Amino acid sequence: YLDNPDPWLRYAARVAVESQDVSLWEQRALDETHSNASIQALLALARQGDKESQGALLGSLDRLAEQELTEAQNLEALRVLQLCFIRMGRLDTETTEDVVAALSKFYPAKSERLNRELCQLLVYLEAPDVIAKTLALMAAAPTQEEQMHYAFALRNVKAGWTPEQRRVYYSWFNKALREYKGGNSFAKYLINIRKDALATLTESESAELA
Repeated sequence: YLDNPDPWLRYAARVAVESQDVSLWEQRALDETHSNASIQALLALARQGDKESQGALLGSLDRLAEQELTEAQNLEALRVLQLCFIRMGRLDTETTEDVVAALSKFYPAKSERLNRELCQLLVYLEAPDVIAKTLALMAAAPTQEEQMHYAFALRNVKAGWTPEQRRVYYSWFNKALREYKGGNSFAKYLINIRKDALATLTESESAELA
C-alpha cells in the first residue's frame, strides 16, 4: 500500500511500517524502486531512523531524483530531505556540497510550490548561489505573499551577500511597507523580518548600507 495511488492509504501504510522495528524494513526502504513507495518508505526512515542511516537515505533520494516525478512527488521528496536534516542532524561539509549541487540544478523550478521548498532547503544548506537566485524570484514574483516568503527565507543568510544585493533586499522592505496591504500585524511582521536580517550584518556592512 505504500505505492497505492490513494494518498490516505499510503499514509496509513507508512504509519504501519513506522510501528515496526526499523531493522526489519530499513534495507527494503532504501532499495525500493517504485516512486510513491520509495518516498513513503524513506519518509518513514527519516522519522524513525538514526544518524547512521542518513548517508544511505540521501543516496536513495539521489537515485529517486533521476526518475521523472510529479510536482506532488517532488514536494514529498523534499519533505523527506527536510526531515532527514531535522531528525538526523546537519551534514559534513563534503556531503553538504554534494546535496547543494544536486538541489541547485532544480532551483528555480517552474512551480512556485517547489521554489518555496527549495529556497528554504538551500538557505539552510548555505548554497552559494541562493541569494542571487532568490532575489531574482522576488523581483519576478507576481504577488506580495510570494515575495514575502522569499524575503522571510533570506533573513537569516549571513554570508555571500554583495553590497548591491543587500541594497536590493532592504529596498524591498521600504517598498513593501509603503505599498503592500495586510491585517493589523502586517507592518509589524515585515519590520520583524527586517530586524532579523539586520541582526546578521557586521558593522562594516551596516556602514555600507547607511
